Amino acid sequence: LGVFDAGWVGIYCVATVAQMRRRGAATAVMTALLRSAAEQGAESAYLGVLEANEAARNLYEGLGFRTRYRYHYRWRPL
Repeated sequence: LGVFDAGWVGIYCVATVAQMRRRGAATAVMTALLRSAAEQGAESAYLGVLEANEAARNLYEGLGFRTRYRYHYRWRPL
């Protein structure tokens, strides 16, 4: 999912079915999404990724994304 706003595209809800991983599908989809966003005027892109997800981090770094900052969620049981 790519959301375009004010020159940016935010990328959300990225997932690959386990059996299809490591076949280039995510790279192809991300490349198409970024190209489409640029054609519509986006100048920058951002996304969030779990730090523990090394495969995703490698994918995004290969596409030119760099860590800008880190954050964490807080939770409590009800």
